[in-house]
Amino acid sequence: MARLPKPWYRQDRLAWFVTIAGVRHNLGPNKKAAFDQFYELMRKPEKKTVSAKAFAAIADAFLEWVQKNRSLDTYEWYRYRLERFCQRYPDLAIYQLKPFHVQQWIDSYEALSRTSKRNYVRTVKRCVKWAKQQGYTEQNPVEDLEAPGAESRDLTISTDDFRVLLTKIPDEAMRELCLVAFETGCRPQEILAVEARHFESENERWVFPVKEAKGNALSTSPKTPCVSQRSLRQHTRPVDYSETAKDKHGLPQP
Repeated sequence: MARLPKPWYRQDRLAWFVTIAGVRHNLGPNKKAAFDQFYELMRKPEKKTVSAKAFAAIADAFLEWVQKNRSLDTYEWYRYRLERFCQRYPDLAIYQLKPFHVQQWIDSYEALSRTSKRNYVRTVKRCVKWAKQQGYTEQNPVEDLEAPGAESRDLTISTDDFRVLLTKIPDEAMRELCLVAFETGCRPQEILAVEARHFESENERWVFPVKEAKGNALSTSPKTPCVSQRSLRQHTRPVDYSETAKDKHGLPQP
């Protein structure tokens, strides 16, 4: 086991010194100030140079690509899981990666549900698959690793139960939010992210671009278009052309 750094006093230099990670630091002549500086140095995270072949470096490159080409939610989904994997194996090289690394990683979380373990496996597999496609590695050592099956969701809310639930919600806007979510079956992040530009009034549906929500098109129920149109009227301000710059013909400039 490596010895913990500890300051010592050099009589010939009349100063306190400490060696941390192979680097010697002069802490000065005052003992209290020296130990305060020592504790500050110990609180700083150790800086490591990551090899280009390290899995952590591959994960960083993958996350940078996801951030530029996918939605913020997708980026955060991958970032959270990959950071946990890299924390467990900070020095693992991509050519050293084996399926048992992933299996032991997910097995270390006893409280994880089967669906969460499945998502952890999917995260690493997607990252390594991307790395091979991009030429960072020639092999995909986790290609054959099987992900656990997802758990089925047994909890359902009947129409009668939902009607009772609506009566317990005093806020009208919240009732409409729950109503639209119940009738469309959309994901929570989609109903919170929907904007006027997503609503196709002629087709009575919401359409999300691929970068925002995997290109989903959500068909709405008869009540949802009414909620969407009413919301548009409430939050869309009419243009005041009296203060708009006009051309030489007195018409508003675009």
